[in-house]
Amino acid sequence: MLLAGALGKIYVSKIKKREEEYPAFLRYVASNCAVEVPVIMALKGIQETALKYIGKAMRRLYAKHKMREERRVAWWSFEVELDSKLIQRVNEIFVDTLYTGNLARVAKILEEFYFTYITIRRRRYQVVSYLVNVLVPLYAAIAGVLAVINGFFAALSEFMMQISAFISFLTPPPVDFMNFFFIFHLVALALNNSIAIYTMEGDSRFTILFYIGLFLTCGGAMFSVINMATYNYLSSIAKL
Repeated sequence: MLLAGALGKIYVSKIKKREEEYPAFLRYVASNCAVEVPVIMALKGIQETALKYIGKAMRRLYAKHKMREERRVAWWSFEVELDSKLIQRVNEIFVDTLYTGNLARVAKILEEFYFTYITIRRRRYQVVSYLVNVLVPLYAAIAGVLAVINGFFAALSEFMMQISAFISFLTPPPVDFMNFFFIFHLVALALNNSIAIYTMEGDSRFTILFYIGLFLTCGGAMFSVINMATYNYLSSIAKL
């Protein structure tokens, strides 16, 4: 789950880099077409710019225009290849204006909207980063506390089983049930934290997979190590 989420976040980061380059594409095409330069010439000129992450999509868009493919299909293919809802929404308005509208004015409005949206999203990412830096250590600490409790009762259960031969009314605590309860609690807490982070970030469902995997990996490792260490330590004391 952690690996799948990490791969998903890598792909999402590529989309975000495309979104960072898109305003330069929009500005270049709009400024050229606003002075009555043909769209195909504007697309040809922008091939020389250093736009790394949307370069392949731009080349295919230009090739489709050279082959005189239906322009709506060509632009739709461009949007699908970039795979960004933000770019798709802005580009649909841009394309409509590109052929029928006040291009210079609309392009300026779109660029301002795009910049505002990206700025708000970056601030949201800062809040998410702060939340992650709080929740992950806190989750690991909770897992450690539960592991100490579970290890204590496991050692206590073993000790009570040993002396039950002499004191018949002693009943060992239900260690298996407690172990299940603590693990269930950690899983539920990991789901809750991951959904909270996803709700704040709001970009991709890969976020949920990644953070569920992160929480369960950190919490599981902490729980296993501390539980075993606590059990071994208390068991060694009981045998003295």
